[in-house]
This record gives sequence, structure tokens and C-alpha cells, in this order.
Amino acid sequence: LEVAEVVEIVSGRRPKALREVCLHIAANMLYVEDLQEQKVTESDESYETVIAPYIAKVKEVIENGTAFEKLCEFTTAQGGDTAVLKDTDKFKKAEYYYDVVARNSGYITEMDTQQYGIASMLLGAGRETKESLLDETAGIKIWKKKGDKVEVGDTIATLYSSSHAGFRDAERVLVSACHIGAEAPEEEKLVIARVTGSRVDWL
Repeated sequence: LEVAEVVEIVSGRRPKALREVCLHIAANMLYVEDLQEQKVTESDESYETVIAPYIAKVKEVIENGTAFEKLCEFTTAQGGDTAVLKDTDKFKKAEYYYDVVARNSGYITEMDTQQYGIASMLLGAGRETKESLLDETAGIKIWKKKGDKVEVGDTIATLYSSSHAGFRDAERVLVSACHIGAEAPEEEKLVIARVTGSRVDWL
């Protein structure tokens, strides 16, 4: 699931929220590289002014296909199969899936993402101990996020695993981590600041 999501990002097909976060992360990596190579120096200009040309560079390589080509190059270098990147339907699918639905109507006001991670681990997508085996088909697709309006019975997430044994516990954790209230929460910025070695740039 995660690799398919990566393909969507570098192919420019991912929805706005995750794409925006990835653009900022990649742009800052390019900026730090230029700092290290002394192509630029830290300035007092606003974050938006400094990072804008780097975001433009990232968008360019996504739009012209270079980002996806580089992903395929990395995959080949590590002995991976690029056929599944070019057609993500070829990825191995989970044998079982389970839809988690909203118990109340309203707006999603909070999401405890650490608990979402624990729910994913319970499905086999993470290790509880170093001896735990990973299930490469396990994971969670999140259909509703903070701020979204939901009605009773709406699917908020889908659980995937090669075994249905973990569904009940994962559902319990996920439902408790997704808070639904009567009022819509205030919209928040996806990226609120950049921390450097010398300062914090608030956006």
C-alpha cells in the first residue's frame, strides 16, 4: 500500500494534502543540499520566498516524469521489479479486508495518528517485537480525515491483512483514535514551520 502511494506521489496523481507535504519535504532537501555545497547562504527572507524555487523544481520533475523514472532506477539498482511500479495493480493483494465505519454523525475533529500506526501494526504491517513477522499486504487505507463530515455507517478506513485475526483489535484502536464531534474543527496548515540549526521559520 505504501509503495503504491509513493508511485502516486511521484506520478503527480496523489490528492492535494499528502502531495503538499511531500513537496515541502523534497524542496527542503534540495535547499539543504545547496547550503551544504555553498550554492546559497541562509538569509532573513521569508520561508515562502526561500523555498518557492525549490518547490518549483520538485513540481517540474514530477510533471515531466523524471521523478518516476528515478524511482524505477532506484528500484532496479536494489533488485526490485519495476513492473509493479508501472502497474500498481500487480502488487500482491491482501486476502482479507474490513471496512471501519463511523459510529456517529458529525465532523472528524481529531485523529491520533500514533494509534492509527498501532492499528496498522496489529494487522501485521509493523513489528510489535523484533521477532514479529511482517505481512507485506497489510495496512490501512484512510478515506476520511480531520475536518471531513461523516454520517453513521460511512467508511472511514479499510483494513487489509492476510489474516482476519487482527481486524477486531485494529478496529477498536482505530475507532478510539478517530474523534467525531458536532462542530467542524478549524482548518490547520499542513506545514507550520521549518526548523534549522539556527532558528525556527514559522509559516
